[in-house]
This record gives sequence, C-alpha cells and structure tokens, in this order.
Amino acid sequence: MFNQYKIYILLGAFAASNLFTAWATYQVQSGKNAKKEIQVIIEKVDNHNEDIITLAKHSETIAKMEREFERSIRAIPRVNTINNCSVDEFKRVYNEANRAANSMSIKD
Repeated sequence: MFNQYKIYILLGAFAASNLFTAWATYQVQSGKNAKKEIQVIIEKVDNHNEDIITLAKHSETIAKMEREFERSIRAIPRVNTINNCSVDEFKRVYNEANRAANSMSIKD
C-alpha cells in the first residue's frame, strides 16, 4: 500500500514539475511577445513623432507663406473707388495681386 502512495506522490511531483516547466516557458514566451509588442509601440511612437515634426515644419512653412502673402497684399496700392476705375488701373491692381499670390509658391 505504501508503494502505491509513493508512486502517486512521484507521479504528482512529475506532473507538477511539468506544469511548472510549461508555466515558466509560457512566461518567457509572454515576455518575448511583450518585448516585441513594446518594440512595435516604440516604432509607432517614433513614426508618430516624425509625423508631428513634419507637420510642424509644414505648418511653419504655411504660416511663413501666409505672412508673405499678407505683406504682399498690404504693399499693393489701393484703387481709388470714389472715381470710376480705369481699365489700366484695374489691370495694374490685378497684376500686383497676381504677383502677390504667386509669391506664395512653395520654395524648398
């Protein structure tokens, strides 16, 4: 009878060691997967940071172009609207407005 319990105890210990080994393997594998997931998240954050920097540069460029456009518009002499505007005066203002708009073209 004692030998039968001894076998059960040995089988239980063997099963417990296998369970522990399986659990430890799972934990190690989970740790590796977690590291991979963290790496992917870090890469996404890095890409996002690059996007933010790029967006900031574009926003800065657009703001600069808007300032240049406003300066160009302010530099255009106003047409005297009290008297009728001559065709030549209208063409002059139109051409100056066109030049101001063209000054907004993107320059690298």
